Formats: sequence, C-alpha cells, structure tokens
Amino acid sequence: MNLNLVLKRLDDYRLRLQLNKCKFMQKSVTYMGCIISAEGISLTEDKIEAIKQAPRSENTTQLRAFLGMVNYHGKFIHNLSSILQPLNQLLQRNQEFTWSRQCEEAFNKAKYSLTTSALTLTSSHTSIADTSSQSSKAALCGVCEPSYHQPYDNPSWMNCTEHIPESHA
Repeated sequence: MNLNLVLKRLDDYRLRLQLNKCKFMQKSVTYMGCIISAEGISLTEDKIEAIKQAPRSENTTQLRAFLGMVNYHGKFIHNLSSILQPLNQLLQRNQEFTWSRQCEEAFNKAKYSLTTSALTLTSSHTSIADTSSQSSKAALCGVCEPSYHQPYDNPSWMNCTEHIPESHA
C-alpha cells in the first residue's frame, strides 16, 4: 500500500500521528497478540505460551476470561463453536458450574488448536473481503472480514479433531 495514500487518508479524517511512536518499512508488526507480516497473521510466542499455560477454569469469571481470549483468536480455529460448546453451556443461566470430562476435552482441544504451529492466516490479494460462517447444533456464527487463505481450505482440515493427538484431545 502506498504510504502517501495512508497519510492522506489519515489527514482526510483529521487523525494525527506521533512520529516518535511510528515505525515505517517494517517486515512485521506485533499487534494485540498477533504478528502481522507479508506471510500472514500468526500468534506471538508469548500469546501461545499464555494459552498453553492457561489454568483450568474454576468458576464462570475465569471461564469467561479464557473464552474471551480463545474467541478473540478464534479466526485461527476451524469449527470453534462446536469445540467450545461444552464450555459455553457452563455459562448458561441457572446452570451449575460443574467441570465435566467434555469440558476438559473442549478446554484442551481449544488450547491445542490455538497453539499448533500450522496456524497462520495468509492475505489474499485477489479479493477484498470474505464472508464465512460456522454452525453446529449449538451455535451459529457469521463473519465478514478481509480475505485470508486459511490452512483449513484444504478439505483434510475440515475435521479439526483428526489432527489432534489423543493425548491433547
């Protein structure tokens, strides 16, 4: 993208930059736990480590914090709503917080899915935006976002659980 166009756009909207906070011509930028580069978008090593070290939730407050982190980075996980369904059930009104085997499996599967090295979204220069949706018996989600080639465009990625070893499921 042309730097002059970006600066003009900022000026058009009367937005100002602080030069001492700006970096130009960078090969990559770290932003909110992600590394954005010409190769695509991936999680930072410290974010991956934080996800790996996340403790099992003991109450709804801790579970909401974990789910917030997972959902924020959810673009990296195919079929996320189905994976998280047992955890989301714990947040239902009048639901007793009882951590089941299914909750433990969902927790570990979400952590494993976010921390595997194959998770990088690469930018597509052929289209401006994609729409995508996920659905399961428990949830429906639709998203309109910048175009990315996702690692699960390959049909073998369609069933995420095929790629998760039993020790992590």
